[in-house]
Amino acid sequence: MKLKNTSVGLVLLLTIGLMAAAVFSLGCAEQEAPAEPEETTGEEPAETIPEDAGQAAVEEEEVEQVEVEQEEAGMEEPEMNEAEQEGSEQEESDQEESNQEGAEATLAEEISNIEWQWIELQEPGLAGKTEVSNPEDYTIVFSRHGTYSIKADCNRGGGSYMLEGNSLTLGAGPMTLAECGPGSLYDQYVTLLSEVISVEMENGQLVLYSGGEDSMMIFTNGGVVEGI
Repeated sequence: MKLKNTSVGLVLLLTIGLMAAAVFSLGCAEQEAPAEPEETTGEEPAETIPEDAGQAAVEEEEVEQVEVEQEEAGMEEPEMNEAEQEGSEQEESDQEESNQEGAEATLAEEISNIEWQWIELQEPGLAGKTEVSNPEDYTIVFSRHGTYSIKADCNRGGGSYMLEGNSLTLGAGPMTLAECGPGSLYDQYVTLLSEVISVEMENGQLVLYSGGEDSMMIFTNGGVVEGI
């Protein structure tokens, strides 16, 4: 009877030991089980841009903007301030005046110190063209000092002249008043000269426009006059 009780006790102890071992193993298994992964939302994580790369992109954009502004500024003409504009206008005015003075000087040299002999008068309308039969008796000589002298048939005279570009004005001066006889062109010649408005050189001939652009007094070169 005593042996039977002992056996029952051992069985109970063994059973309790196995149950304890099973409980211990289950606890360890729960501790070693990996944590369940977190649920995902399906969105991709935002891309992280390195700070250095972002700064470089900003600097590159700023450089491109500066280059564009420089190109646009280079294409536009710089605006002149008021002083520069006045200086430019004055320079243009001086250039025009210089060109005009150069043209006047050239024309003055061409017509000066030469005895110009009147050979023809061209007028509009029925008068047409009149040839002068004795051109050596109707002459005009210009000096480089702004004076002129004329021979009008049997009379002589002169005065001062003003030449501006092609515009010519013959100022009245002293004149002899002798009677030259029938057929003289004295009165007509003196009147035409008093109405001269411009002068040109054409094919080596002197052309004076009198009273209008349609009335032309044509002179031929009668030779150089010295000492005036």
